[in-house]
Amino acid sequence: MTTHLLSEIVTVKGVAKEPDLDYRKFDLQLDRSGFDLEDITEAVKKSKESVEDLDNAPIYAEYVEGDLNTEFIYPCRIKLVLM
Repeated sequence: MTTHLLSEIVTVKGVAKEPDLDYRKFDLQLDRSGFDLEDITEAVKKSKESVEDLDNAPIYAEYVEGDLNTEFIYPCRIKLVLM
């Protein structure tokens, strides 16, 4: 995955829609920093748990199809020095 070069951790903010349900906003962190199976499994579990209650989230009535509705946030861990 190319985005892995930007950051091992990415936050995804977007809008979800299931058939017969309303639009809901979500905020999901994907942690791809683990090296062993236990760390990877735990990270996937946390990501999954963060959206399990999505059906109970407030309805997002402002959704506009075709608008930019998804945001990917990559933390920058590089220190910049301004001179």
